[in-house]
Amino acid sequence: MAESPQVSVVMPVLHPHPQFFPEAVRSILGQTFQDWELIIVEEPSDGPRVADLLADVQDPRIRILTHSQRTSLVQQLNRGLEAALGPLIARMDADDVAEPDRLQKQAESLNARPEVTVIGSQVTIIDEWGNCVAKRRYPTDHEAILTQLRRSNPLAHPAVMCRREAVLAVGGYCYEDYPAVEDYDLWCRMAQRGYRFANHPEALLRYRLHGSALKATKLRGLLRGTLAIKRRYFAGQGNIGDYLRYAAEIALLGLPPSWVYGLFRRWTLEPVKTR
Repeated sequence: MAESPQVSVVMPVLHPHPQFFPEAVRSILGQTFQDWELIIVEEPSDGPRVADLLADVQDPRIRILTHSQRTSLVQQLNRGLEAALGPLIARMDADDVAEPDRLQKQAESLNARPEVTVIGSQVTIIDEWGNCVAKRRYPTDHEAILTQLRRSNPLAHPAVMCRREAVLAVGGYCYEDYPAVEDYDLWCRMAQRGYRFANHPEALLRYRLHGSALKATKLRGLLRGTLAIKRRYFAGQGNIGDYLRYAAEIALLGLPPSWVYGLFRRWTLEPVKTR
């Protein structure tokens, strides 16, 4: 591995799935862009360890940082940021699949557009068998992203590539009050500092929804966290549409979790048409 790769891929891991985790790692190994390192930050847990699941993978670009005691996702992410050697950070979840040209297209975009600090992408939603079941679309230009930021998170965190120096300049990941909204808080702080955003127009990540995924089981906590972040950063700044969205999300908290999850999928995902 080169001393300073262009891209550091940061992948926090807890309870690595024996199938999904190796598949996520293989999707990085198979990238068309090869100037990367993969930093895996592992939390202690029951079941297989990262090293066991990657026993047949011999690549010096993979670094495994293992915590002896349980920490938090925010601490895992910051550990990866601190250890990264590359100026560009690509986020990756341990159960998703990066398209083969993901790193290349995002790195090329950031190199060609020095004014952009964070670039995400569209995502393809897959099930536990890897079947494409839906799409999720995000705004592509900076102004549209800022507009959506007042209503919802406009970037898919595991599909993001960003400039390490800028993330560290705003304090890295900080928000731990609710699960799965640490990225939303980070984008709000970066927006306040004037950093610019973009989303690649193509789907560069296959985002896995399955029964044991945090994204399926922690949706109510995510919703509470989203509301808290809106109060923190956008109180008194929204328009009527923003306030209606906020009121609708408060109403969702009174519904059964299965209903909330169903409405979330209906509102945010675009079903894939099948014959």
